[in-house]
Amino acid sequence: MNSLKRNHGMTLIELMVSMLGLAVIMTGLMGFLTGTLAFTGKTVSTAERMQNLTDTSAYLGDMLRRASSISTTGLTINGEACDISASAPCFAMIVPESTTGGNIDSYLLLAYRLEPRSNLGAAYKVSDTWADSNTSVLREFRSVLCGGSVGTTCTGQPSMPTIATAQAFFVADYLVPSSELSVPVFAYDGFKQITLYLQIKARQKGQISYTPPTPYKVTISKRN
Repeated sequence: MNSLKRNHGMTLIELMVSMLGLAVIMTGLMGFLTGTLAFTGKTVSTAERMQNLTDTSAYLGDMLRRASSISTTGLTINGEACDISASAPCFAMIVPESTTGGNIDSYLLLAYRLEPRSNLGAAYKVSDTWADSNTSVLREFRSVLCGGSVGTTCTGQPSMPTIATAQAFFVADYLVPSSELSVPVFAYDGFKQITLYLQIKARQKGQISYTPPTPYKVTISKRN
């Protein structure tokens, strides 16, 4: 007796087994893609934070190299002491602003202070309760001492005055507070060099990260 020929096609059991195998493969593939995307996102974020530190140090370096004098203590800006060793470290400098016929037209006073992020007004930052309690910002305080918009003629470099109405600007966000660093945020050699130690602190998915792992160091010498 001839044996019965098997119909070509898949039985219900074979179909279910195939679907189960496909599901296992897709689950593994999705896990791989998720991990890859997470790693890529973390790498991009780290690169962006490093770029922010590079931009900040480049900006400060440009101003410092132009400075004619630097002060690290004994100065008051907008009612707060500007002292390099304070809990909110600060230093100031006088910068020749422009020249006409070889003569300096104006002088600026620039002060830089690392202070709690919570001090920054809501209009100047992205809302982040954790960052307000755990990170700092770098702010610039700017005032024209003579010439320019002040309207008084400069008769030589002015001294470091007490400034009550300096304009405040935002320079850098999410910085590690000075109390957490193992080195001073700003270090001055007393002559012409200032060393900056900056580091960004961030929280992603409940995990805290530091960029770079150790403070970013840059030493700048003023030309004048």
